[in-house]
Amino acid sequence: MGDAVMSRYCNHCMTHLEEAVDKCPVCGRESNKSVAAHHLLPGTILNGKFYVGEALGEGGFGITYIGRDIKLDLKVAIKEFYPNGYVNR
Repeated sequence: MGDAVMSRYCNHCMTHLEEAVDKCPVCGRESNKSVAAHHLLPGTILNGKFYVGEALGEGGFGITYIGRDIKLDLKVAIKEFYPNGYVNR
């Protein structure tokens, strides 16, 4: 895999992080925040292209995450179809 896939990003603001950094120099958030069991784990790579950050919100039909298109190096929103009451992780 390319270098972009191996990069780390802040799970809150998607700033590129150096390997030894635990606190984002831009937003000040720490990367060790716990997540709900039904959310995707921050740092998950989808389809070899999208880096998943923390959940921004959720509703009856899905969950929205902040993310990064690691091929185009752009901040994106990732929407996961996750109908409440019909699926589980």
